[in-house]
Amino acid sequence: MSSAHRSINAIGGVLVTLLTGALSAQPHCDAILRPAFQFEVDGLTVSLVDSSMTFGIGTTAQWSFGDGSGLTSTPEHTFDQPGVYTICLTLTAMEGPPCASTYCHDVEVPLTACPSVAGALFGYSASGTNTCTFQLASGLSSTGALSWDFGDGYTSNDTAPTHTWALPGPHFVTLTDRSTDCVTIYSEWVAVDGNATTCGPGLFVDFSTTVLDQQTIRFEPDIVTSSVATLLGVWSFGDGVVDSAFTTQHTYAEAGRYQTCFLVGALAQPGLDTCFSLVCRMVEVLPMVTIAEASSAACSIWPNPAHGILHIRTAVPGPAAVTLYDAIGRPILIEKLTDGRDASIDLAGMASGSYILMLKQAGTSMVRRLQVQQWP
Repeated sequence: MSSAHRSINAIGGVLVTLLTGALSAQPHCDAILRPAFQFEVDGLTVSLVDSSMTFGIGTTAQWSFGDGSGLTSTPEHTFDQPGVYTICLTLTAMEGPPCASTYCHDVEVPLTACPSVAGALFGYSASGTNTCTFQLASGLSSTGALSWDFGDGYTSNDTAPTHTWALPGPHFVTLTDRSTDCVTIYSEWVAVDGNATTCGPGLFVDFSTTVLDQQTIRFEPDIVTSSVATLLGVWSFGDGVVDSAFTTQHTYAEAGRYQTCFLVGALAQPGLDTCFSLVCRMVEVLPMVTIAEASSAACSIWPNPAHGILHIRTAVPGPAAVTLYDAIGRPILIEKLTDGRDASIDLAGMASGSYILMLKQAGTSMVRRLQVQQWP
């Protein structure tokens, strides 16, 4: 961990102090603390698993079971009788002034569970800022007995609901199916890109990314202020690492899709109220591959920079697959080559910029950096 990476608890303390410092502070704890839980029911006993996500902040967990038994730190409870109980998990930051966030979900006791289902009960896709549209899994039909819980107090009985959250980032969505004699419950973290602010037009926050190598990305903020003073910025890279430097870079240990969020705290004039802006965006990290170069001619591309037809030549015959990735790791072009020894790809219409070309042939991966320069 670099010197720019502070300890998680230290950053948590600073964040909580910042965001709770003023008497008229906006709702802030839900931006940095995202409580959630899974559960299993055995007779009258409910066992819970803390599935929470936080903005790198150390927390304590308190449970309430909706039967008057009071708060406890023990994630298991036996009820006196069957019924539907509202179980709540409250996360409280371990440092700084009090900052807490609560997630509640109704649990049926006893619960007659259905046989295990293969795969998810729902899919989803982004459909706007902080917004997702959901679809039922294949073979699951709506009979009026399906209910969605979006983790922010809102629910729906629609077959394919669209929901917008106040904040970007991860949200714990639960689908309950009561269409048979038993009950099937499926929960999943759903990450939405977007932004949110409690500073109004006084603070605009965004960020840009630059791929330094296959798994290292540089993050640069874009901050515009008016009548507010920024106090600090904190990055959450989606892999459990946080960083307090405004401009920073991060190396991911594994390839994959990670949601990076950037939180900026500010002090608004003239009342000296604290406020914040949060922006989240999904980043795709390319896999580490072996650049196979048995000889300098193992894989050749020309011209480079390219502006029209790109020629490709490999040292061995046979079919090959070419994928072209843009600067943030998104696959933007996929071509199947009949014979990699002598092939070409038309890059006309592709935007100028830096790209990574990955060629796979006979179980071997080869990578080349490519510059596209379209003529004005």
